[in-house]
Amino acid sequence: MRLLQALLALLLTAAAWASEVRAGVSAELHDAFKEIVRMYRQTYPEARLSITETVGPRDLEEADLWVGDARTVRANRALFEAGETRVIGVGRLALWLPKGSAVPLEDLGALTGIGVHAIAVPDPATSPYGEAALEVLRRAGVLEAVRPKLVSVGISELPAAALRADAAIVPNFQALGRSLQSKGRSLVINGDYPQLEVVVAVLKGKARGEVRDFARYLEGEGARTILRRYGFQGPRP
Repeated sequence: MRLLQALLALLLTAAAWASEVRAGVSAELHDAFKEIVRMYRQTYPEARLSITETVGPRDLEEADLWVGDARTVRANRALFEAGETRVIGVGRLALWLPKGSAVPLEDLGALTGIGVHAIAVPDPATSPYGEAALEVLRRAGVLEAVRPKLVSVGISELPAAALRADAAIVPNFQALGRSLQSKGRSLVINGDYPQLEVVVAVLKGKARGEVRDFARYLEGEGARTILRRYGFQGPRP
Protein backbone atom coordinates (compact mmCIF):
# COMPACT_ATOMS: atom_id res chain seq x y z
CA MET A 1 0.00 0.00 0.00
CA ARG A 2 2.79 2.39 0.94
CA LEU A 3 4.60 1.53 -2.29
CA LEU A 4 1.46 2.32 -4.29
CA GLN A 5 1.06 5.65 -2.50
CA ALA A 6 4.70 6.52 -3.15
CA LEU A 7 4.33 5.71 -6.86
CA LEU A 8 1.15 7.80 -7.04
CA ALA A 9 2.93 10.73 -5.39
CA LEU A 10 5.77 10.46 -7.89
CA LEU A 11 3.32 10.45 -10.80
CA LEU A 12 1.51 13.51 -9.46
CA THR A 13 4.81 15.32 -8.95
CA ALA A 14 5.90 14.49 -12.49
CA ALA A 15 2.58 15.71 -13.88
CA ALA A 16 2.86 18.99 -11.98
CA TRP A 17 6.43 19.46 -13.19
CA ALA A 18 5.43 18.75 -16.79
CA SER A 19 2.73 21.43 -16.61
CA GLU A 20 5.20 24.16 -15.65
CA VAL A 21 6.37 26.46 -18.44
CA ARG A 22 9.46 28.53 -17.70
CA ALA A 23 9.82 31.59 -19.89
CA GLY A 24 12.90 33.74 -20.29
CA VAL A 25 11.61 37.28 -20.88
CA SER A 26 13.60 40.31 -22.03
CA ALA A 27 13.36 43.49 -19.99
CA GLU A 28 11.30 45.44 -22.51
CA LEU A 29 8.51 42.84 -22.35
CA HIS A 30 8.33 42.44 -18.58
CA ASP A 31 5.11 44.42 -18.00
CA ALA A 32 3.40 43.30 -21.21
CA PHE A 33 4.24 39.65 -20.51
CA LYS A 34 2.75 39.80 -17.03
CA GLU A 35 -0.49 41.15 -18.51
CA ILE A 36 -0.52 38.45 -21.21
CA VAL A 37 -0.06 35.72 -18.60
CA ARG A 38 -2.88 37.20 -16.52
CA MET A 39 -5.18 37.17 -19.57
CA TYR A 40 -4.14 33.60 -20.41
CA ARG A 41 -5.10 32.39 -16.95
CA GLN A 42 -8.43 34.21 -17.13
CA THR A 43 -9.15 32.72 -20.57
CA TYR A 44 -8.12 29.20 -19.60
CA PRO A 45 -8.81 28.87 -15.86
CA GLU A 46 -8.86 25.09 -16.20
CA ALA A 47 -5.32 24.97 -17.59
CA ARG A 48 -2.88 23.40 -15.12
CA LEU A 49 -0.04 25.66 -16.09
CA SER A 50 2.49 27.37 -13.86
CA ILE A 51 4.37 30.04 -15.80
CA THR A 52 7.69 30.97 -14.22
CA GLU A 53 9.40 34.07 -15.57
CA THR A 54 13.19 33.96 -15.59
CA VAL A 55 15.38 37.04 -15.62
CA GLY A 56 16.63 37.04 -19.18
CA PRO A 57 19.21 35.65 -21.61
CA ARG A 58 21.50 34.45 -18.82
CA ASP A 59 18.83 31.98 -17.75
CA LEU A 60 18.19 30.48 -21.19
CA GLU A 61 19.38 27.00 -20.28
CA GLU A 62 16.82 26.87 -17.45
CA ALA A 63 13.95 28.16 -19.60
CA ASP A 64 11.53 26.34 -21.90
CA LEU A 65 11.00 29.27 -24.21
CA TRP A 66 12.34 32.75 -24.85
CA VAL A 67 10.05 35.76 -25.25
CA GLY A 68 12.05 38.77 -26.30
CA ASP A 69 14.43 40.25 -28.83
CA ALA A 70 15.38 38.17 -31.85
CA ARG A 71 19.06 39.04 -31.42
CA THR A 72 19.24 36.71 -28.42
CA VAL A 73 18.06 33.81 -30.57
CA ARG A 74 20.51 34.62 -33.36
CA ALA A 75 23.38 34.80 -30.86
CA ASN A 76 22.46 31.45 -29.26
CA ARG A 77 21.16 29.38 -32.18
CA ALA A 78 22.49 26.12 -30.78
CA LEU A 79 20.19 26.45 -27.76
CA PHE A 80 16.95 26.70 -29.76
CA GLU A 81 14.79 24.20 -31.61
CA ALA A 82 14.96 24.66 -35.38
CA GLY A 83 11.68 25.92 -36.82
CA GLU A 84 10.24 26.85 -33.41
CA THR A 85 10.79 30.63 -33.53
CA ARG A 86 7.93 33.00 -34.39
CA VAL A 87 7.82 36.81 -34.62
CA ILE A 88 5.04 38.18 -32.39
CA GLY A 89 5.76 41.91 -32.59
CA VAL A 90 8.12 44.62 -33.77
CA GLY A 91 9.58 47.31 -31.53
CA ARG A 92 9.84 50.91 -32.70
CA LEU A 93 11.90 53.89 -31.62
CA ALA A 94 10.51 57.25 -30.58
CA LEU A 95 12.00 60.71 -30.23
CA TRP A 96 11.16 61.95 -26.73
CA LEU A 97 11.44 65.57 -25.61
CA PRO A 98 10.88 66.98 -22.13
CA LYS A 99 8.06 69.41 -21.44
CA GLY A 100 8.92 72.93 -22.50
CA SER A 101 11.40 71.85 -25.16
CA ALA A 102 11.32 73.97 -28.31
CA VAL A 103 12.87 71.21 -30.42
CA PRO A 104 10.44 70.04 -33.13
CA LEU A 105 9.53 66.37 -32.86
CA GLU A 106 9.26 65.95 -36.61
CA ASP A 107 12.87 66.89 -37.40
CA LEU A 108 15.83 64.81 -36.20
CA GLY A 109 18.06 67.44 -37.76
CA ALA A 110 17.02 69.81 -34.98
CA LEU A 111 19.07 67.67 -32.57
CA THR A 112 22.17 69.36 -34.00
CA GLY A 113 20.99 72.72 -32.62
CA ILE A 114 22.96 74.63 -29.99
CA GLY A 115 20.12 74.21 -27.48
CA VAL A 116 20.56 70.44 -27.41
CA HIS A 117 23.56 69.43 -25.31
CA ALA A 118 22.74 65.84 -24.29
CA ILE A 119 20.79 63.14 -26.14
CA ALA A 120 20.07 59.93 -24.23
CA VAL A 121 20.14 56.75 -26.33
CA PRO A 122 20.19 53.02 -25.58
CA ASP A 123 23.65 51.51 -25.36
CA PRO A 124 24.32 49.89 -28.77
CA ALA A 125 26.71 47.41 -27.17
CA THR A 126 23.94 45.84 -25.09
CA SER A 127 20.66 46.59 -26.87
CA PRO A 128 19.39 46.24 -30.44
CA TYR A 129 17.50 49.48 -29.78
CA GLY A 130 20.85 51.22 -29.42
CA GLU A 131 22.06 49.86 -32.75
CA ALA A 132 18.82 51.02 -34.38
CA ALA A 133 19.09 54.48 -32.80
CA LEU A 134 22.53 55.02 -34.32
CA GLU A 135 21.23 53.83 -37.69
CA VAL A 136 18.29 56.26 -37.49
CA LEU A 137 20.67 59.15 -36.85
CA ARG A 138 23.01 57.99 -39.61
CA ARG A 139 20.21 57.81 -42.17
CA ALA A 140 19.01 61.24 -41.10
CA GLY A 141 22.50 62.52 -41.89
CA VAL A 142 23.17 63.84 -38.38
CA LEU A 143 25.05 61.03 -36.61
CA GLU A 144 28.52 62.57 -36.73
CA ALA A 145 27.19 66.00 -35.79
CA VAL A 146 25.39 64.72 -32.69
CA ARG A 147 27.81 61.96 -31.67
CA PRO A 148 29.52 64.15 -28.99
CA LYS A 149 26.08 64.75 -27.44
CA LEU A 150 25.08 61.09 -27.17
CA VAL A 151 24.73 59.60 -23.69
CA SER A 152 24.55 55.81 -24.03
CA VAL A 153 23.04 53.91 -21.12
CA GLY A 154 21.52 50.51 -20.47
CA ILE A 155 17.90 50.04 -21.46
CA SER A 156 16.66 49.96 -17.86
CA GLU A 157 18.47 53.22 -17.01
CA LEU A 158 17.28 55.00 -20.16
CA PRO A 159 14.12 56.70 -18.77
CA ALA A 160 16.09 58.30 -15.94
CA ALA A 161 18.80 59.40 -18.38
CA ALA A 162 16.15 60.86 -20.71
CA LEU A 163 14.79 63.01 -17.88
CA ARG A 164 18.26 64.49 -17.37
CA ALA A 165 18.88 65.07 -21.09
CA ASP A 166 17.64 67.63 -23.61
CA ALA A 167 16.26 64.89 -25.86
CA ALA A 168 16.21 61.12 -26.08
CA ILE A 169 15.74 58.37 -28.61
CA VAL A 170 13.97 55.62 -26.70
CA PRO A 171 12.01 52.45 -27.43
CA ASN A 172 8.38 53.36 -27.99
CA PHE A 173 7.30 51.20 -25.04
CA GLN A 174 9.34 53.49 -22.77
CA ALA A 175 7.97 56.67 -24.36
CA LEU A 176 4.48 55.36 -23.50
CA GLY A 177 5.49 54.23 -20.02
CA ARG A 178 4.80 55.87 -16.67
CA SER A 179 8.30 57.32 -16.32
CA LEU A 180 8.22 59.42 -19.50
CA GLN A 181 4.73 59.82 -20.94
CA SER A 182 3.53 62.47 -18.49
CA LYS A 183 6.85 64.33 -18.43
CA GLY A 184 7.24 65.12 -22.10
CA ARG A 185 6.06 64.40 -25.61
CA SER A 186 7.11 61.80 -28.12
CA LEU A 187 6.72 60.74 -31.72
CA VAL A 188 7.36 57.31 -33.21
CA ILE A 189 10.27 57.43 -35.64
CA ASN A 190 9.07 55.93 -38.89
CA GLY A 191 11.20 54.96 -41.81
CA ASP A 192 13.43 52.12 -42.81
CA TYR A 193 15.69 51.09 -39.95
CA PRO A 194 16.62 47.63 -38.64
CA GLN A 195 13.60 45.66 -37.49
CA LEU A 196 13.47 45.21 -33.73
CA GLU A 197 11.70 41.89 -33.80
CA VAL A 198 10.12 40.38 -30.71
CA VAL A 199 9.94 36.60 -30.91
CA VAL A 200 8.76 33.56 -29.04
CA ALA A 201 11.28 30.74 -29.43
CA VAL A 202 11.31 27.25 -27.94
CA LEU A 203 14.53 25.99 -26.38
CA LYS A 204 16.07 22.75 -27.64
CA GLY A 205 14.52 19.66 -26.11
CA LYS A 206 11.66 21.68 -24.57
CA ALA A 207 9.07 21.44 -27.37
CA ARG A 208 6.49 19.53 -25.33
CA GLY A 209 2.76 20.11 -25.71
CA GLU A 210 2.11 22.76 -23.07
CA VAL A 211 5.15 24.80 -24.16
CA ARG A 212 4.02 24.81 -27.78
CA ASP A 213 0.45 25.63 -26.72
CA PHE A 214 1.59 28.68 -24.79
CA ALA A 215 3.90 29.74 -27.64
CA ARG A 216 0.94 29.59 -30.04
CA TYR A 217 -1.11 31.66 -27.60
CA LEU A 218 1.57 34.36 -27.70
CA GLU A 219 1.11 34.51 -31.48
CA GLY A 220 -2.63 35.12 -31.13
CA GLU A 221 -4.59 38.33 -31.44
CA GLY A 222 -5.17 38.68 -27.69
CA ALA A 223 -1.45 38.77 -26.93
CA ARG A 224 -0.75 41.05 -29.90
CA THR A 225 -3.42 43.50 -28.73
CA ILE A 226 -1.57 43.83 -25.43
CA LEU A 227 1.76 44.23 -27.20
CA ARG A 228 0.33 47.02 -29.37
CA ARG A 229 -0.87 48.82 -26.26
CA TYR A 230 2.71 48.71 -24.99
CA GLY A 231 4.04 50.27 -28.19
CA PHE A 232 4.92 47.23 -30.30
CA GLN A 233 3.67 46.90 -33.86
CA GLY A 234 2.35 43.69 -35.36
CA PRO A 235 4.74 41.54 -37.42
CA ARG A 236 5.18 42.56 -41.01
CA PRO A 237 3.51 40.21 -43.52
